[in-house]
This record gives sequence, C-alpha cells and structure tokens, in this order.
Amino acid sequence: MKHDCIFLLADGHMEQTFKGFLSRNDYHRKLDTRPFTFDIIVDRQNADSGVYVRGHEFLRQYHRTHQHAIAVLDQMWEGAPATEAIQATMKNNLTRNGWQAETVEIIVIQPELEVWLWQDAPYMAEILRFNHQPHDSLKQWLEAQGHWHPTDSKPARPKEAFEAIQRASKRPFSGATCSMIAQKISIKKCQDTAFFLLRDTLQRWFPAHGGQQ
Repeated sequence: MKHDCIFLLADGHMEQTFKGFLSRNDYHRKLDTRPFTFDIIVDRQNADSGVYVRGHEFLRQYHRTHQHAIAVLDQMWEGAPATEAIQATMKNNLTRNGWQAETVEIIVIQPELEVWLWQDAPYMAEILRFNHQPHDSLKQWLEAQGHWHPTDSKPARPKEAFEAIQRASKRPFSGATCSMIAQKISIKKCQDTAFFLLRDTLQRWFPAHGGQQ
C-alpha cells in the first residue's frame, strides 16, 4: 500500500519545522484534514536551488510508493525565478518523471521559512529563552530594534529578526528551536499565501470528511 505523501524540503530547519508540527497529536484537526501518512526527505547539500533544479530527481522513485508529493523551498536565493515560474518548471519536471499533475504541489515561501514561524505570542520568548526587558514583550523589543513595525502582524524580515535575537542572547537559532515553535504555533494566525496553498492542498487530498480525492 502506498503512503499518502512525501515531502521534499530544502534544509534542516524546514525538516524540523514540519516534523515539529506533524508530530502534534492534533495536527490533522489543526489542518482540518483526516490523519495521513507521510515521509520527509531533505536536500542537505544544495538547499533551495537544489530542490528547484533536481527536485524531480529526488522524487522520481517515490511516485511508486506515495500517492502525493509536495516540494517546499524558499525563494530567497540568488537568481531565483518568480514563484509561478518555479512552480511551473518543477511541476513540468515531475510530470515528465512519473507523477500526475494533480498529485503534486510546489510550495514557494517568500521570502523564507521564518515568515511561517513568527507570531506575537508569549511562547516565542520562552522558546527562544530571551529576556526582552525592559520592554513588556518580545514584539516591543523588536519594535525598538527596528525589526517589527507596530502595525504589522510579524517582522517584515523574519530571518533578520531571529538573527537579532540570536546576537543579543548569544544563543543559536537551531532546527530544534524551529521544531519547538512549530509544536506551539497557531495556524489560524498564519496569513502567508504559501502556507494557505499548503493547507488547502492537504485539505483537498486528505479531506476531513468523505473519501480521499
């Protein structure tokens, strides 16, 4: 019997984020899907550009063992095409290598994965083990540092915000940190277009009610 889904991810931080979220007992209820089986593979050498150029090679063998495939990559690399061009090229390559068009999706995060992880929530400072005093919250500290506009729902440059905290706290921002945030994060607060595509795709493939489509 085939597994439901294979995820091809661009790096270890992505891997830990997906594992952190999908390890939650309620992950399918948060996504409004049925429970589904999955495996994760990672391009650990060439990251985003590698997934773009060789994603079809990584995923070629899995069309025999998995019903669906999702490739996830950031758009923040030198020479990256537009999102639509990345998706069209990769889908074309995948369909030429054994996959059906309706069984694959390409998620391009703009600019980077960190945009999914940022939320204005008390657990962020706890997980990052960051003392934001004299400010009342981590958001206020980042506002004071020029990394978060008061009217925005998250920092405009989320990776730089994490890096600012890392410099101030002298603690690394690791894959384990991504996993811990993913275990806590509220997807209802995530307004990112790429995340919506991921959620909607999983809901279409693995509907909470009725048969699989």
